[in-house]
Amino acid sequence: AIDAKLLAGSSGYDVVSHSGGMTARLIQAGIISPLDTSKLDQLKNVDPAIMGQLANLWDPGNKHFIPYMWGTHGVTYNEELVKATYPDAPIGSMDMIFDPIHMKELSKCGVSFLDSPGDIIPMALAHMGLDPNSTNRDDYAAVGEMLAEVRPHIKTFDNYAYQQMPQKEFCVSVTWGPDGLLAMSGAAEADTGVVLDFSLPEGQGKSQLWIDGWVIPADASNKDDAHLFLNYMMRPEVAAADSNYTWYATANLAGKAMVDEEVTSSPAAFPTSDQVDQMYTTAILPPKIKRLQTRTWTNFVAGN
Repeated sequence: AIDAKLLAGSSGYDVVSHSGGMTARLIQAGIISPLDTSKLDQLKNVDPAIMGQLANLWDPGNKHFIPYMWGTHGVTYNEELVKATYPDAPIGSMDMIFDPIHMKELSKCGVSFLDSPGDIIPMALAHMGLDPNSTNRDDYAAVGEMLAEVRPHIKTFDNYAYQQMPQKEFCVSVTWGPDGLLAMSGAAEADTGVVLDFSLPEGQGKSQLWIDGWVIPADASNKDDAHLFLNYMMRPEVAAADSNYTWYATANLAGKAMVDEEVTSSPAAFPTSDQVDQMYTTAILPPKIKRLQTRTWTNFVAGN
């Protein structure tokens, strides 16, 4: 919805929070304004490693996009409930969600998926040993067939299903990493005996690194104020406060030192450098392939 407004023009927005991979298309279309770095003295606080990845992937020269939060996705699960329901479950493995034999059994205690084609389709491709950024139509046919087999066993597609895990509404939930950490913390605070864990897809190129950040639309009416706001958001203490509140990993290297240890010590929120080195990032797909990805997702959700 936000992309449609930006592409149509006169969106009325001065600052937009957006994902790196999706922003790349808007940059190419001339929808995003170049940043005036002379007004962004706090840009020095942003992790240079993340800036480098952005420059290589989506924003050459770091001219348009300021990274804000980053992370990955995986599976949040209730091991006790999973084992009670299905003792042979491959705990921690992505076979829990992509193997129909296991999914059939785990559906008895509830499985949820993210409602996010840009996460699930590449994740499924990677699980099959295929390129998560594939431009091969046959790969999408293959992943569509695999997903069709697990579809009957998925209770819901909901980005917030993790919030119901402490109440045992689901035993397995595909989540973004920080939301998995929130679920684990919520279960501990509820003090009902529910213990949750989080697992990343293991292996080279099996899990996705995503980066969200800030951009200024080209038609923004208040660009000076937009730069003032973004400069404020890059203050270390502000970035740390945001991370402590959301439990998402801050891209602000100076601010990370002020983030609570409960957050920084969890691989769900802050994956280790070794884990990050093995992650893939999503590329800009050709329009025909992007439509194919969307169609594959639509058929999957509809059960076609």
